[in-house]
Amino acid sequence: MRTTFLGLGLVLSVVFSPIATGFELTDLVVAHQNASVVQIVKIDGSVVNTSINKPFGATDGVAFWDGDLYVVMGTAIQRFSGPSAVGVVWYSGLTQPSVIQFDHSGNLLVSETGVGLSSIAPNGTKTLLYAHALPLGIGVRPDGHIYLTIADSFGAGGTSSVVHLSPEGSLLDTWLTGTGFGVSAGIAFDDELNAYLSDHYNGRLWKMTPTGVGSILLTGLNFPEGVATGPDSWVYVGCNNAQVLRFSPADPLGTLAVFAVTSQDVDMITFAASGPPDDDTDDDGYADSEDCFAQLGHLDPLIYPDAPEVCDGKDNDCDGFVDEDLAPNFPMSSVYVSVHGTAVLRRVTFAGAVSNTGVPVATGLSTGVAFDGCAILVTDPVGGTLKAYGSVLGEHPQTLMTGLNTPIEVAVGPDGRRFVAAYGTNQVWVQPPAGTASVFAVVTRPIAIAFTQDNTVLVMEGSLQASPGTAKIHRYMQDGFYLGTLAQGLHHPSDMVVDALGNVFVTEHLLNQVHKYTPLGQSSVFGSVDSSPEGIALDTVGNFYVALNNGKIIRGQLDSPGVIQTLANVAADAERLAVPGVGTLWSSDLDEDGVNNDADCPSIGGATDPSIYPGATEVCDGKDNDCDGTIDTGLDNPDVDGFLYATHQNASYVDKIGVGGAVTVTDLYKPQYGVSDGIAASGCFVYLSQWGTGRILRKANGLDGNFSIFAQGFTTPYDIEFAANGDLMVADGGAGKIWRITPAGVVTSFVTLTHPVGLDAGADGFLYATHFISGSGATAVGRLVKINPLGGVTILASGLSSPVDVVVDSQGNAFVSEHHAFRISKVTPGGQLSTAVTLDSYPEGLEIDSQDRIYVGNNSGQIIRFPASDPTNTTVFATTGDDVDRLVLVGEFTGGDSDNDGVPDEEDCFAIDGHLDAAIYPGAVEICDGKDNDCDGEIDTTMLCDDANPCTDDICGGVLGCSFVVVPDNVVCDDGDACTKIDRCIGGVCDADPLFKTGDVNLDQKVNVSDAQCAILTAVAILSGAPDPICLKVPFPAVDLDCDDVISVSDITLILYSAVGLPFPAQIDSDSNGCADFCQ
Repeated sequence: MRTTFLGLGLVLSVVFSPIATGFELTDLVVAHQNASVVQIVKIDGSVVNTSINKPFGATDGVAFWDGDLYVVMGTAIQRFSGPSAVGVVWYSGLTQPSVIQFDHSGNLLVSETGVGLSSIAPNGTKTLLYAHALPLGIGVRPDGHIYLTIADSFGAGGTSSVVHLSPEGSLLDTWLTGTGFGVSAGIAFDDELNAYLSDHYNGRLWKMTPTGVGSILLTGLNFPEGVATGPDSWVYVGCNNAQVLRFSPADPLGTLAVFAVTSQDVDMITFAASGPPDDDTDDDGYADSEDCFAQLGHLDPLIYPDAPEVCDGKDNDCDGFVDEDLAPNFPMSSVYVSVHGTAVLRRVTFAGAVSNTGVPVATGLSTGVAFDGCAILVTDPVGGTLKAYGSVLGEHPQTLMTGLNTPIEVAVGPDGRRFVAAYGTNQVWVQPPAGTASVFAVVTRPIAIAFTQDNTVLVMEGSLQASPGTAKIHRYMQDGFYLGTLAQGLHHPSDMVVDALGNVFVTEHLLNQVHKYTPLGQSSVFGSVDSSPEGIALDTVGNFYVALNNGKIIRGQLDSPGVIQTLANVAADAERLAVPGVGTLWSSDLDEDGVNNDADCPSIGGATDPSIYPGATEVCDGKDNDCDGTIDTGLDNPDVDGFLYATHQNASYVDKIGVGGAVTVTDLYKPQYGVSDGIAASGCFVYLSQWGTGRILRKANGLDGNFSIFAQGFTTPYDIEFAANGDLMVADGGAGKIWRITPAGVVTSFVTLTHPVGLDAGADGFLYATHFISGSGATAVGRLVKINPLGGVTILASGLSSPVDVVVDSQGNAFVSEHHAFRISKVTPGGQLSTAVTLDSYPEGLEIDSQDRIYVGNNSGQIIRFPASDPTNTTVFATTGDDVDRLVLVGEFTGGDSDNDGVPDEEDCFAIDGHLDAAIYPGAVEICDGKDNDCDGEIDTTMLCDDANPCTDDICGGVLGCSFVVVPDNVVCDDGDACTKIDRCIGGVCDADPLFKTGDVNLDQKVNVSDAQCAILTAVAILSGAPDPICLKVPFPAVDLDCDDVISVSDITLILYSAVGLPFPAQIDSDSNGCADFCQ
């Protein structure tokens, strides 16, 4: 089992078979009823004609075996060895043959009208397996079992059954009888042995389990006919409207799309990769059944399991990556120079030695050179091409771009895209590493391209024919959005480079100077040279190299521009330069992410993006930061609870509404005030449609920062909604279209519709849309339509008053906000229209949660909520500070106890930022945490911190929690022991004062009769209410030696005992420990 990755994003699981001589393994052969020519759909969806012509107007089957194509031709079957081969009659004399298919033994199965299903052996012996008047579709299951569809009639009202035969042809079962299954000619299977059957006149595709249980999988198809399973395990369906559809069995609705558009109705289809394996067609030592395949689906002798990876733009070792971990096969410590009039690229070592390489270059015009991965790129301004060479000897040439008009410059961006300056057509072209080239920008006479550290693309214009001082350096975002000029007034510039600080160095041809431009565009002369400067390049250690018109290659340092040496003389007009290791994947740590480039991620940008490396933390940026093959994983919702985003027409801010209706203003700001902007969320991003500028903006959900442009060029994008397959759909009212934007930002037209304004993706896989058909404002009249994944439109309701938005509940009922009618209308799946609820204010955007609760934003700033099952049960869910325009729900409002605090969400209270919090609920105990735990409107209001230590000050620090500060030593405290009469804090611990003697009430550090006298005065003072005597220096407990809470004769007696050194009497201190029993 092998897995090969294709440039189109498909993963081809298992090895293809057979090896079709003259046919590519991924070729899909298409036969038509209403056209004679047999066509081939290539792997990229392009369609080419073969030289094979069959009879017009008939269903003629096609099948592959052992690399040859077999085609029904009237009453015969012909065999073709290739698309241009002459057919050979393989069998003749059949009775109205239609569909053909090979079984696993190489027998050709044929359905003959009026006869049944026949089997023709390789030696020509024909056997009738099943007799029936109207046999049609044939399918051979992966385990060899045979399916045959039989019909009661071939017309629009005909129904069919499926006959199940053993691999030997014995009848086992008959399925789908009486189910409404219509006339079917196409059968295909997935890896689980499920069958996919076309239902031609009913426009449906059925799915049938291996035990014969059938269900309708897809509806709304245009007379589907042939069905085939591709080498990628996807199912392909031919339709009467000339389209070939395809989908993944794992997600049919989410992946269903048009694969190709042919010239006529599509009848029967088959893949060349069907049938038995051949031997070792490409002579690479691997049997075809064990081999792997080139990107375009054919075998290649340089591609096989465990092949050595070479620099040729191929996945030689079949590991899913092209040219990975390959340093350039070009000697390092060198600068490579294109020289005017020299037919090969020249190498100049850092020691000054000059030699020829084997890389060819054009003579007579300026040739651009740049390193890209392991290869060097070379433009051919004469032939109009961009080529790559895999070694200094010129090995492994690849033609990457053709049809360019005078390409004189090439540069490789930090994201791996190739940029080419086509001087002759005033264009800059861009090509992704495995994609198709397109025009990036139109610039007058583009001659140089460079990139800043923030990924801004710089394009410099210039020409010797232009007036001096008129050239400019233009700035563009990566998507081609124009940012204005960096510099103007250049005098016939030739080339430019950018250093690590963003400074731009420009060679000025006629001035014999190199100019320096700061990131702010400030200009200065960096240095002067003795001949017209042409190309300029930097190495990795801060040296610059300049090619001069007199043939010299000079070198200097960026920090010492006045010190210049002549490195070499190439004896002719030196033009463009390239240094290996600069801006490529093999220098030590180009992006300074702490991971050397040879250990950095192999994904695009892995070695040139500091946020992408093994072990990186995944953040919401549309990148695979941690190199695990997935993007933005685990970041779907930065909040524990679900929440609503609400936009406003008359305010720029965006509100966030928590599960209980708490409203907070976010850091999301609409770029425009006073217009309707749609909002959507997917993954970890939030998207805004900018009505006034025609842009779709994107920003990481819950993170600070500005919006970036995701797509642009729309007229008035009112609303945006994500479809089931992850594409973003755009209701462009001004253009009269609904557009589709892929996750990669590719925009295509989905359907034409008069003034669409509201969108919702239903659980049934259809897109629901409201649109105006006449009038505007209060007089606008519109409709509700549903659109299948292929763009087919069905009208559900008409005569709606200004229908602004729509949502669909789990039962398929649609709810429409009719703005100027002050109502929400309900439309059943069958199209029955009724008023769900009448409101007091203009309804705008709608949203629905997983419990079928509908949220309505209105012109009064409220969000109204009601159950879809009971629209009259309306409540005000939230009140914002301005009119509510559009809504989107991020996450889910559970309606239960989201924070598991024992209080239902609807009765719970919220943190300051609107979140539910398990520590916050009515009746909670207030603790020191900076929160209003008990929901009384006050935070940390009581003494909440107590460590039971009298020698610390207990402090509540809010969100920082409790802190305990040790008090100074010798502060009087109480250690809780009544036997220790004087306690003090020492080092944060409360303990008995070691200097205190029992009975020393005047603290003269001795116990005598004066202490007894002081105790008597204390007792008298207490009895008379007088102040304590002056002699008393200790607290009351230190005088109350028997702990009976009074100063009495007993206490005075004990003081006298202590004074004369006698132990306390046994009746007071039975254990003779010096502490009265009553104190213990």
